[in-house]
Amino acid sequence: MRAVVVVVWVLIAVLTTLLMAHRGHSWFQWAVISAALGPFSWPLVAYTLLTEDRPQVAPLVDADVMVAVPPWITSVEPIVEAVRRLEPLSQTATLASVLGAEDMNTEAGRAAALDLEALLVRCGDALVAKGLVEPPVEHQILYGRPADELARFADAGGFRAIVFGPDAPWTRHLVQGHIRARLQRLTEVPVFPVRRSELTA
Repeated sequence: MRAVVVVVWVLIAVLTTLLMAHRGHSWFQWAVISAALGPFSWPLVAYTLLTEDRPQVAPLVDADVMVAVPPWITSVEPIVEAVRRLEPLSQTATLASVLGAEDMNTEAGRAAALDLEALLVRCGDALVAKGLVEPPVEHQILYGRPADELARFADAGGFRAIVFGPDAPWTRHLVQGHIRARLQRLTEVPVFPVRRSELTA
């Protein structure tokens, strides 16, 4: 009987962790919570899902906005659709993305920076072409931990909002945690998240 309880407890912890990671929360945090509380973590899960982050300001007009291009984005379409999803946005926008700190001093890192810069330029051109923002669109490559650097840049730049999206596949959350969730904890600038499910709706 005790073995059955242990197996069920572990299964609940694993399923709860996977669910919350899939919903964009820190897998490590929820692994600890669910392992400690088992089924008693479900009220906390329900409360968290019901109060998940939502934009806390009205749609922005004529605001300087930072568009965070996550490190898993490789084409312009997700960024264009993310910005379009949140219209009306602004007349001005800055595109920002982050590479690892080690990329500053390696040949591969410099090549990655060139590729990323080209992607940011293409994203900016596409946003202007679609009439979603007004030129000029600024571009910024940062180095370090993505959430930390994006938060620092947003605070220093005086942006009124951050457009972040789309979220990473849930498998990536299991490896590196959830960048958007950490970003929202690190900055007081409102973050407008765009989920993959919204882009395909």
